Amino acid sequence: MTTAHFKLDRIDHKIIEILKIDGRISYQKLAELIHLTPRPCQERVRKLERAGIIRGYAALIEEETERATGIVLQLHVALASQSGRAAQVAFEAEIKQRPDI
Repeated sequence: MTTAHFKLDRIDHKIIEILKIDGRISYQKLAELIHLTPRPCQERVRKLERAGIIRGYAALIEEETERATGIVLQLHVALASQSGRAAQVAFEAEIKQRPDI
């Protein structure tokens, strides 16, 4: 089943809305929120997954935590430009704009 041939109803839209907020919600709780029993709720979620409408689930990581476990490198950069100081200033300005460096 592809997304082009899949018709979403009111319940499907509600499932998607809830899963966007909490992808780890139990089928029991999700079923309560959409006023179904757990089994049909689970079947609808799986149908949405098979259709490619729900493509996956992700963990959102706090940015500071990610940085704390990142890799620290010390690099020596040599610029090949003939313009000397202007090239260095341009390079430093570019680096300062990048939060990941």
